[in-house]
Amino acid sequence: VWADPQRDAVRGAFAQTSLPFAASSATRVLTELDAYAQRWIEAWPTGCEVERVQAQQDCLRSQLFELSAVTGVLAASDPNTVRLSIEMVGGLSSPASCGLETERPVLDPVQREAVAKAERLRQQALAARSVGQYDRAESFLSDAGRAAAESGHCPTAAAVLFQRAKLANARGDYNEALEETQAAYFEALRCDAKLVAMDAARYAMSLHTFGTADLDAAQTWYGHAVARMEALEARPSEERDVDRAVLHYTHAQLLDRLGEGKAALVELERAEDLLRPHAEDYPETFSEFLATRGSVVMSYEGPEAALPHYEEGLEIAEAHFGAQHPMVAIGHGNLGNNYQALNRLDDAERMLRRTAELMPQAFGPEHPYVARAKNAVAQTLTLRGCLLYTSDAADDLLCV
Repeated sequence: VWADPQRDAVRGAFAQTSLPFAASSATRVLTELDAYAQRWIEAWPTGCEVERVQAQQDCLRSQLFELSAVTGVLAASDPNTVRLSIEMVGGLSSPASCGLETERPVLDPVQREAVAKAERLRQQALAARSVGQYDRAESFLSDAGRAAAESGHCPTAAAVLFQRAKLANARGDYNEALEETQAAYFEALRCDAKLVAMDAARYAMSLHTFGTADLDAAQTWYGHAVARMEALEARPSEERDVDRAVLHYTHAQLLDRLGEGKAALVELERAEDLLRPHAEDYPETFSEFLATRGSVVMSYEGPEAALPHYEEGLEIAEAHFGAQHPMVAIGHGNLGNNYQALNRLDDAERMLRRTAELMPQAFGPEHPYVARAKNAVAQTLTLRGCLLYTSDAADDLLCV
């Protein structure tokens, strides 16, 4: 699943895209996959408790399907896949979480085969969705759903439903995403599939916060997420801290939308206390957190207080992902907008021009972020009292 031939295939596929950050992304992805493979090996259980060991081994085999699906997509990379690769690898399920597996193992050979088939298809769907291949993901999930139904295995059915929710959300269908998320949650509760239940509750909270804007429903699902997280307190401390931190800063965004600024800032403090000790191991999560904190702090304490959060977030992204990665482009934009709010217009123009330069490389020339970045440059030049002129040759905004 992961050895020299797969490494060479991924490295070669990245190089063929000719993206300026392909080499740095490949290095990061290969390092992460090597570390993941080692963690998987270390998590393989031994012992005399047959059912407990069997359940953990089944969980780890599912994660091996996930690793195989991801490396298969990466080995056929196009520019869009390279742009999403670090996020994709960072989203791999943790092998340590299999130590929490409480479900009785599937012992019937026919049922085991059906469960394994459903898991392989589900992981292929996840990998396809991660790089925007939605029709392909839908096909895999349809087959996975049939295999899960044939198996009669509740945790597998819940996991497939949850993947259907994520696919619907990726396509922008919030209503379907919520229906599938709720179905996954209650199916997971029925058979005490703790991890799926926690993830589904947290996902429903986010869908209501950022999608439907039904903030009362989001608060209700926040309560479900807290309850499900408390049921998983036996997890390794690092994973527990990161999951709790993500829940805190997502709740802070909900509180911000409810106009409860002080409560939102308290939640962000709690998130940072949990997350900062693990920042080096979870740079993407920490960088995203700093962007969230900067946004909320900007609203309630002003741009001067938000500035260090945006600066640190960009510094982390550049150090870990290379100068031309999508997260770096977004970081420049956040910082440029902050400088603009501080009336540091020279700094804002410099940062936002860099954003406009990076966005087409990071997201593709047709992405809405590209136009938004050029508009931000134009706004800054207008604030400086410029008349705007666009040079067709340079495709650049000039101040005249």
